[in-house]
Amino acid sequence: IYPLGYMQLLTGSRVRRVFARSAPFFHQLYADNDAEDLASVTLELDGGLIGSLALGRIGLASHPSGGEIKLQVLGTEGALVIGESRPEVGIYYRNQPPKEPRQRRVANENDYLLAENFAQAIDSDGATIMDARASLAIFATVEAALESCRTGQAVDVK
Repeated sequence: IYPLGYMQLLTGSRVRRVFARSAPFFHQLYADNDAEDLASVTLELDGGLIGSLALGRIGLASHPSGGEIKLQVLGTEGALVIGESRPEVGIYYRNQPPKEPRQRRVANENDYLLAENFAQAIDSDGATIMDARASLAIFATVEAALESCRTGQAVDVK
């Protein structure tokens, strides 16, 4: 969902068609329950834009700090790489719970900005950054990607 939200915000373009593959590569529990932990998705968007996503979950046991969250945007005029979890700080102390993340994000204003945008939309009866239409489009894209994984075919987003 998150990468599709970024694509929506950065391009403003609707996803028209997807081709996806997924499989359980890392965890036996996922394989036993027919759930994927790695996927690749190719997207065709309005305006001739092409996007691709590489998504994976390797799990807390193998990456207790949550893993890498990176957005790479490549275009005809240049490239942009954003390490979403940066800047970060590592926190370690005695008797620290084993499942507590060691790396903590700092200077992360995204949650505040989204909440502030939502409050402003209520106060001014205005639009939000991610509205119901964008959310529905993201859902439809995920649904089409899952169907593509099942069928092995490209699927139109409805």
